[in-house]
Amino acid sequence: MTVAVGVGEGMQHMRSIMTRPLISIFALAAALMVADRLALAQQAVSRYPWCLERGIGGPRSCYYSSYEKCWQEAFTRGGFCTESPYYLPNQD
Repeated sequence: MTVAVGVGEGMQHMRSIMTRPLISIFALAAALMVADRLALAQQAVSRYPWCLERGIGGPRSCYYSSYEKCWQEAFTRGGFCTESPYYLPNQD
């Protein structure tokens, strides 16, 4: 007994074969975009010497170019200023 595969079933199989690589390509592209953004964020944060911390172990924002600017933000929003562990001086 022979089982014939219909045209519709063959096309369905071809679509599933072609869809798998496309999903992989889109997933890879998304991962690369996220990695690129993280690298840019790390590069940007390394330019600022001060961080505002909201409580011990709380969220940290390291985008202050001077202690005075950080202190003003800490005074109005709460928290305290610390030296940034990410700061890299003399970047060009």
